[in-house]
Amino acid sequence: MAERGGFEPPEELVPLNDLANRRFRPLSHLSGATSLSRGRFRLTATRYRPLFYQTSTRRSNHRSALQGITQRFFCPTGIRKAQGQSFLRMPAVVPAVRRHLLDHATRPAYNNLSGSPVPWAENSSSRKQQIEQNSPAAARVRLRRDCNASAGHKKMKTMDASIQGPQEMQEEWFDSLFAMIDAVFRPDGVRSMRSDFPVFLSNANSGNLFVCRAEGEVICHIGYLPVTLSFFGHSVKLGMLGAVATHPQWRGRGLGTATLRYAFRKAAGQNISLMMISGSRGLYERNGARSVGSFAEYSLPAEALTCNGVSVQRARPSDAPLLAGLHRGKPFRFIRPLEVWEKVIDAEICHNTPSQYWLVKKDGEPAAYFAMPASQDDGAARLHEYGGDMQALVSGLGAAAADREDLSKILLRTYRHETPGRETLERAGARFEGCRPMEGTLRIVDIETLMNELLPYTEEVAGSRAAAKLRFRNGPGDRFAISYGREVLNVAGRGTMAEVLFSNGLRRYADELAEKKRLKAVLERLLPLTAPKYDMSFV
Repeated sequence: MAERGGFEPPEELVPLNDLANRRFRPLSHLSGATSLSRGRFRLTATRYRPLFYQTSTRRSNHRSALQGITQRFFCPTGIRKAQGQSFLRMPAVVPAVRRHLLDHATRPAYNNLSGSPVPWAENSSSRKQQIEQNSPAAARVRLRRDCNASAGHKKMKTMDASIQGPQEMQEEWFDSLFAMIDAVFRPDGVRSMRSDFPVFLSNANSGNLFVCRAEGEVICHIGYLPVTLSFFGHSVKLGMLGAVATHPQWRGRGLGTATLRYAFRKAAGQNISLMMISGSRGLYERNGARSVGSFAEYSLPAEALTCNGVSVQRARPSDAPLLAGLHRGKPFRFIRPLEVWEKVIDAEICHNTPSQYWLVKKDGEPAAYFAMPASQDDGAARLHEYGGDMQALVSGLGAAAADREDLSKILLRTYRHETPGRETLERAGARFEGCRPMEGTLRIVDIETLMNELLPYTEEVAGSRAAAKLRFRNGPGDRFAISYGREVLNVAGRGTMAEVLFSNGLRRYADELAEKKRLKAVLERLLPLTAPKYDMSFV
């Protein structure tokens, strides 16, 4: 065995998780660690710290070598990190021992995060493929790739020293920024991103705008707007990420990926727990974002709309307090300062579409409001922002659409908890078009922060005793654990965790949860959570 701290480059790396199985007996005498033993062999791994272990070249020394793992475990120089996994170093001179361990690892292995089973290959060919994926050459490639990805700005400087960033936006760079993003998003020159996003792309929010620069010009941009979501009366800090653009001449260099990850790290430092992203391309999905949630979409034929006992008027910035008051009646909404209402109404923009804001009054009092967008090629107009009494809203739509000859129907989406509103729409002649996923994607920034914010909501839904025992934890890499007492569900992947929380992701764990009845009962009461949908807060 090599001396303490004197590890040489391993001939072969085998994930420690792949060597344990249900026939290994969990040992609890090591605090903060999971020990898995079978016969004379003992393998140990902590919750977060990976471990290398070198077997002896002599069969008679196998037992002493494996027992020495506890001492080596606490030696900093004897610990190597490889993609957040624990690896056992198996020199090629002991193939018999290697085969013995691998051949007996045919049942689900214990995960080193909590000691619960994780999937393992069903047959020898699949096991061989998994082992080959952890060969020294493959491990070096993955490590190099991950190091470059985790410090994307360093990678870019190595590729092209003229590129500066990612870095926070400065006031003197705004002209260059708008020239670049207008060329990407407003090539016709009719409108400008500067006027369409007066809150998001402003100097006041420059600390949340991140750019890469070259030759004195902005060549890449990603930003987000911190907002507060009222989740049935409970506040959740959320980021609205958008305006993701790279100058065409600088694409294909990893600028977007590096800037996106830079933005995620900044958001985590601000205790933002969720990120809404206005897009669903591969860049976002590779970084843990998913299209989740489900919204009921209804269509109102223009000929069926009538104005009954209400009056409508174009809303002006001075009417912002009236619209904000109606908006506050929603149980699930974005909390907006009054000046945000004034700027957006003045800009006449909603969900990246030119829109007119209307105020509906009944008996002289504000009853509803909506943002009527320009119709699409098929004559349909989709309402993204509306509020107030649904009956007054439908009547107001009839008055506002009376002079719109290009309008054939109005589309709007409702949350699943808005049952009375859906019934009103159906009585008014609306047709159910089906359930639609969210426009864009959602990414979990920090699961522990999110569920701490939603602890009062969990108590309301599942009860105080269940909420006290239910835990959501961040693990190494993009791994998470949901525990209820001793029952633990491990979730691999940030995107998978988003699907578990906000969609039907629990279905993929149906077999595992069948043996964890208490955890299953609590999660079925709590999940899925309601995912937010875009409105005038779109960026």
